[in-house]
Amino acid sequence: MTKRGSRTSGPSCFGPTMWSCLGRVAQGDKDAQDMAFRLYYKPVLKFLERRTPRTLDAEEIANQVMHKLLQPEFLSGLDPSKGRFRDYLLQTTRNVASNALKHERAKIRGGGKARVSLQDLPSDPPASRSERHEWAQELARSEFDEAMERFKKDAVLRGSPEHDVLCLFCIEGLSHKEIAEKTGLSVTTVNNHVHRGRKRLEGYLREVVREAVPTPEEVEEELAFVRSVFSGKR
Repeated sequence: MTKRGSRTSGPSCFGPTMWSCLGRVAQGDKDAQDMAFRLYYKPVLKFLERRTPRTLDAEEIANQVMHKLLQPEFLSGLDPSKGRFRDYLLQTTRNVASNALKHERAKIRGGGKARVSLQDLPSDPPASRSERHEWAQELARSEFDEAMERFKKDAVLRGSPEHDVLCLFCIEGLSHKEIAEKTGLSVTTVNNHVHRGRKRLEGYLREVVREAVPTPEEVEEELAFVRSVFSGKR
């Protein structure tokens, strides 16, 4: 099992865990802020697009959620001992979306002017099981995308076609022979790139997951879930 703080191949913008990264976000660390935005904006947006009515602007709400996420006062109120950050973020996303919807309805009833403030609106119940599962799937996709991005940067720095070859094989579904014909590489070389590329991608995925979950014990469970999402089993 990978130990917290250990390194896989390639650099990481984060510290050992998501909580350490959030501490850097609260301190105004630009790299940590960019990473948090890249890792969480897309899952928030996709979740909102499926869970909110078309009358609401999902992108605007997602930006509001991310703006709140990057505020030191919000982060200082989070307690790692009381839950995972992803659960805090899910509830925050739901609350911001719900408040936007209630505010819109209040404006309609008030002839264009809201008669209640957002502070007066009741809080929503905890997320349902289906919402939590959908949220977990979106985060898994984001973690995989982040791992692929790190793998791509590493491959470019090394001048290796591993990333491109692996994408042709895993994403486009080409055979080794078809990849060889398309790239001008030999079938043996393609096979080697696919084999090494898978190992490197797995290393980056493990690195991303290790940063996203609170304890080393959850790494293997999360990795298995990410794999299941992309194998079509979830």
